Amino acid sequence: MASSDLVQALSRGLMLLELLANAEGGMTLQQLCQELDLKPATVHNLLRTLMARSYVEKLAKPTRYTLGISLIEMAEQHRGRDLQRRVGKAMSVMFTRFNYARVTYSEAIGGEVFLKLRITPERPGLLERPWNSVMLPYTSASVLLFQAYWQMDQRQIYNQRYPFEEYGAHLWQNEANLEAFFADVHTNGYSAPPVERNGLVRVAVPVFNSGNTIAGALGAAVTVALNDDDDPQHNQQVARIRSEFVLALKAAASGLTQTEN
Repeated sequence: MASSDLVQALSRGLMLLELLANAEGGMTLQQLCQELDLKPATVHNLLRTLMARSYVEKLAKPTRYTLGISLIEMAEQHRGRDLQRRVGKAMSVMFTRFNYARVTYSEAIGGEVFLKLRITPERPGLLERPWNSVMLPYTSASVLLFQAYWQMDQRQIYNQRYPFEEYGAHLWQNEANLEAFFADVHTNGYSAPPVERNGLVRVAVPVFNSGNTIAGALGAAVTVALNDDDDPQHNQQVARIRSEFVLALKAAASGLTQTEN
């Protein structure tokens, strides 16, 4: 195809993305202008358009640009289609047993945890595929699961994005409690954070890849009627639900572990 037949703005945008993909730590506006041989106003408009769709992210101190989460998620989604297909089947089977619960599958992409698949009692039998749905830090069983399995440098970067004092202290009081929870996750092989005031009981288990690193989180959640925290019947109900979720999720996850071809 002759170069005159190309859409100029699209071609420039793709060249910009290629530059960012090969630039460790991002690039400044001036660097992009030099590489693309374009005026700052033109490059700024390209960046503004790409940032509106989260294909490019603007970083501060110093100001620079890097690939955005939408582009990273798109590549990961393409790469993980086979796993998600198998996960979807496992979730449908689980929902036939726990048709009162919300069954989910999530993945960590670019330092964020995204909800990838979901089946809910409100839309039974429908496997939903949310787009660009970032999960809440420090409260979601799945996010906490990933944090527990992440290396320390990954957790530090996540904490910079979501400071514990702002996002996590209301549930965990202090970071020592959170670290103790992470230790329990490794010991038990699942994440089950405390029941909050809304009565939500949440459990998540890891799905591992062939390198024995976490590829995703399979989760289940249901809201139970809240009574006094010291009510034995309430505590027994929560314990029973957690136990049932853990056993079913672990069984499903074990069949999803990726192996080398």
